[in-house]
Amino acid sequence: MNRRFDLAQFRVLFLVLPFILIFFGVGCATMLSEKGESVTVLNSWPSPDCKDLGVVSGSESDGLTRGDDQRSLSNQLRNKTADLGGNVLIQGQTNDWGNAWIGGGSSGSGRALSCDFVTVKTKVKCDNGIPASCGKLADLYLSKAASFSSGLEMLKKACDLKNEPSCHRQAMINKKVEVHMANCRKGNAASCYDYGMLQGLSGNEAVARAYIKKACKLRNQDACDQIAIFQETEQLTEVRRKHALEQQTVNAEQQRIDIERGKLFLQQEEARQRNTEQLLKSLRDISSTANSPPSQNTDCSTRPIHDLTGRVVSYESICTTR
Repeated sequence: MNRRFDLAQFRVLFLVLPFILIFFGVGCATMLSEKGESVTVLNSWPSPDCKDLGVVSGSESDGLTRGDDQRSLSNQLRNKTADLGGNVLIQGQTNDWGNAWIGGGSSGSGRALSCDFVTVKTKVKCDNGIPASCGKLADLYLSKAASFSSGLEMLKKACDLKNEPSCHRQAMINKKVEVHMANCRKGNAASCYDYGMLQGLSGNEAVARAYIKKACKLRNQDACDQIAIFQETEQLTEVRRKHALEQQTVNAEQQRIDIERGKLFLQQEEARQRNTEQLLKSLRDISSTANSPPSQNTDCSTRPIHDLTGRVVSYESICTTR
């Protein structure tokens, strides 16, 4: 009796082991490559001189938990950034689907940049609250028209962190602005233009246009040329706006596809769980039959049940009475 019992247990284990491994098996998470380890993840551009290498995107659903998927997704985006020759990843939005523990996934995108190594390290130090590093970034931003507004914000941050040179420069800029505004009120066309440009660099576009128009009326040629640039910029902005709308449509469609993919994945997981539960139930029935003393008037046997692909998904116990 014990020998037959051990043999039945061995057969059950031999049959169920492959299915258990398949059910609990998970895919391989994306690991950081050697180049990917050198990519720094930031929330904003560290420098206006960085080269934009384009958008990188990906998705992961092989982890045991959502946190595993998100870490694996970040590694994937950093690796792709490194493959493009970048060293900075501006993290974008991440979309999660499914269960937070099992049966879910994450997708997302970011922007790959190639930046000066020292500037990147300075940005990281400033984000960590080091005053001198924020001051260095402020000087860099203020030296470029495209990042002047960010430079003023960084200058204020550095001054708030008690960086004395930054506080001094902030005071000088504020004093210069006051002088230009006072002279403009007296009818000085050049001061009106300079004040308008400073306001524009600071992000106050409406105020900037008003003073530059005033300077043009006072026959300042630089101001009149700037108004022409405004008009060209408005036309270009409209083109970019239409392109952005088209891109939003594409992104919405991609998000819809990701959601449908997530739903399909969940349906497949649920079907696999049902099949596994049915298989385990059948195996328990077989084990129960094997452990029961055979009746002299009963003959019992088992036969496999296959799905449409020919794979064994269950077993059926058949007993007949003589």
